[in-house]
Amino acid sequence: MQNVSDSARLLAKGTQVTLKDGSTQALVFDFEAIAMLEDRYGSLDAFVAILQGTGKRFTAIKDAMVAALSHTGMPADKIVKLLEFKQFQQYVEALSAAFNEGMPEATGQQQPPLATSPNGSPGNGSTGQPPSSSDAATKSSSA
Repeated sequence: MQNVSDSARLLAKGTQVTLKDGSTQALVFDFEAIAMLEDRYGSLDAFVAILQGTGKRFTAIKDAMVAALSHTGMPADKIVKLLEFKQFQQYVEALSAAFNEGMPEATGQQQPPLATSPNGSPGNGSTGQPPSSSDAATKSSSA
């Protein structure tokens, strides 16, 4: 059985952990693993909030282990059976390293600002005022 899929190998090497059966597996946060956590928690921010102590932290770690090991092809229930409570701190550290490895590096560039006209208007013909309730026709300013 192949331990790391080709797509996972392209994205990250993974962080090694030892499971209850003595096997060593790579935790990899590839696109699929991140999507699994978003599906489960609604957003990565919600997942991180739980890790920071606002919810079921052990469940979040279990879910992260399942997501990070999904590339192995092991079913989730088998992964859970291979987790040991006494390894919890090792899992937290390995998950953190794998997550950091899997995330794209910041380029230092900010997102581009929303397009505005030179006078700060958000778009053509916008006055920044709510629409008039008047049904009266108005003459185009471009005529």
